[in-house]
Amino acid sequence: MRFLKSPAVFLFLPLVFILLLVVLMQLEKAKERGNFYSEKLAKLEKLYSQQKEVIGQVKAGQGQLSQGAAHTEKRPHDKFNGSGDSSYSFMAVGHAYTYPDYSKKIQDNGLNQDFLRFMKSYPMADTRFVVFTGDFTSDGFPSQWDKTEEQIKDFPVDFHFVSGNHDEGVDGSEKDTFLERTGRDEFYDSFFVGEDLFVILRGAEQGSKQLDFLKKEIGKEHRYLFVFLHYIWWAREFGVSANSDVNGDGWWEEVFSLLKASGKQVFVFGGDAQRNFDIVKVENVRLISNGLAPGKSTRNTVAVVKVGKYGVDISPTPIS
Repeated sequence: MRFLKSPAVFLFLPLVFILLLVVLMQLEKAKERGNFYSEKLAKLEKLYSQQKEVIGQVKAGQGQLSQGAAHTEKRPHDKFNGSGDSSYSFMAVGHAYTYPDYSKKIQDNGLNQDFLRFMKSYPMADTRFVVFTGDFTSDGFPSQWDKTEEQIKDFPVDFHFVSGNHDEGVDGSEKDTFLERTGRDEFYDSFFVGEDLFVILRGAEQGSKQLDFLKKEIGKEHRYLFVFLHYIWWAREFGVSANSDVNGDGWWEEVFSLLKASGKQVFVFGGDAQRNFDIVKVENVRLISNGLAPGKSTRNTVAVVKVGKYGVDISPTPIS
């Protein structure tokens, strides 16, 4: 009782109150953490249950497991899918064929050997596909297609083909072979990866049919637009290297105007170049040209394109 009457009690009681307040706050935080971990545990249990269901389907022959970096299933990319595939990479390469050795009567040398070695050593985990931007065969013969298909069949990615002048044969003699081997009705084509639109054009064609196709594709909802063709129609205007000096007679100017007017970020790849890599930026359009040549050279590069949430990165990557 003397203690309660002592002036010291007025100093002691606030300390007791503070300590009680701290204990109560800690208890409340512990409760919150308990709720947090309970929710995490519930999510993990749900995920585990889903994984067990998937594994059960695979064992029953009803589905397939993702193989991650070692995946062998080619992933579908034929329609708009705004909810996924926002980050991935692909490659573009032109002039990838090996020159025939006519002195030894060998016409089917297939693809550039340095390119094949590069593909075997490159980490392919995030690479969805490779686009050959023309001249991946020397003459477009069925036997050369056989060789190319044999060389690429074990790579765990898709391959898309743009027709080059070599691939269509002398005076267009192998046009039907190209369409048959690609399974297409036309030389032009399109596909989606997530919400990104990819358009393949026949660089040698300047007719209205392909132009109408391009207009229709550009009108589709998409995030980024990637266009692939063979001839580097912009080479003369911007002074970049190209194998062929082509004149679009107004065709390329109309295509280029459509791309600029799309209001989207557009990336155009041309493959009629050797040992060269150029990027030209005009407003919202980037014009990329690259291609291979025989022999070892640090200028022999493929365009490695990384697409992500915050933009598109294009890197000239040496193959040897």
